[in-house]
Amino acid sequence: WHGREMEVFVRHLGMTPLEAITCATREGARALRLDGRVGQIAPGQLADLLVVDADPLQDIRVLNDRNHLMSVVSKGRAVDLTVPWPTRRPFRGEKVAQWTGVPLTRELALNIDKKRASK
Repeated sequence: WHGREMEVFVRHLGMTPLEAITCATREGARALRLDGRVGQIAPGQLADLLVVDADPLQDIRVLNDRNHLMSVVSKGRAVDLTVPWPTRRPFRGEKVAQWTGVPLTRELALNIDKKRASK
């Protein structure tokens, strides 16, 4: 799903591929308060790596195209790429619209986080 999410960021939100990749890695770690531990390729940090034979900065979709995937390392181990992927279904916004009555904003997310912390 994360590859598809980056595609949505580029295609529908106007981000550049680099901005979408940064959101999915470094900024995602920061949002989860895991910065310094994950989200970047750096000494002492945990990382899952994708190796592709194309440039995702030119076309973000290569990260979701198995034909371009050369190698994957997850949790320090090579992933078996011979296992079939699940069938990809089109992304439909109306499927997620029912989960919330309001758009997710930074303020709303911070408020939810404060409510959880006070429990």
